[in-house]
Amino acid sequence: MSGFASDWLALREPYDHAARATDLLATLADWAHGRDRLAIVDLGSGTGSNLRGTGRGLRVAQTWTLIEYDPRLIEAGTPGLAALPAGITAGYRRLDLARELEAAVPVGTDLVTAAAFADLVSAGWLDRLVEAVTTRRTALYIVLSYDGGWRWRPGDIFDAEVKRLFDAHQATDKGFGPALGPASAGALADRLNGCGGRLLTRASDWQLGYADRAIQAALLESYVVAAAEIAAEQAGEIADWAAQRRQYIEAGRSVHRVGHRDLLWLPD
Repeated sequence: MSGFASDWLALREPYDHAARATDLLATLADWAHGRDRLAIVDLGSGTGSNLRGTGRGLRVAQTWTLIEYDPRLIEAGTPGLAALPAGITAGYRRLDLARELEAAVPVGTDLVTAAAFADLVSAGWLDRLVEAVTTRRTALYIVLSYDGGWRWRPGDIFDAEVKRLFDAHQATDKGFGPALGPASAGALADRLNGCGGRLLTRASDWQLGYADRAIQAALLESYVVAAAEIAAEQAGEIADWAAQRRQYIEAGRSVHRVGHRDLLWLPD
């Protein structure tokens, strides 16, 4: 799968890192403590943000395999691998996760991770992921899955309609079949219940304040595009709504929350 620009990934990275549920990362670090080296596979790695957000918190030696299909993102992310902390090594592997998920998670993998990814995949693909990790008894750490939480302040009467259209767009095919979108975090937890092990989930919302103009503006434009693709006949109303939102953002009067969930599953 491809389609995310490296400048967007760079813009969102500090917000992703700040939003993580720190207690889940601490629990994962406790589980890893005492191991000689973790073999980690990161799915949909982009430019390596999840490696940077997770690696330092684990406090053990690690070897990361970054699974990415887009050669532009691999090229953008590769230089940063030379500046990793001592004890952490990483390299890219180009695979199409829609077809080659099982090949991405070899026997001997200790941990599978992904960030801002699970909401893009289908129910069938999620079944394959759960089968892969539970069969191999591999820990799973999936963070920043969009959960449908979405609120602007100041509010607008048209906010709910844009959110409805955006969520409908989130459920379209992103390269893995019809996407789960905001249902993904719950769907993954449901699949892991009954598999043994320890399952934990936490909120990891973006809380964007008055000063966070650049990311609010970028999100606004993405909502406009998504909503218009679902309801072209409402393009005029969507454009009017967006014009008002831009004014709030540019004036430093806008607050925006985007809901996410983090999930950690540790095998017995």
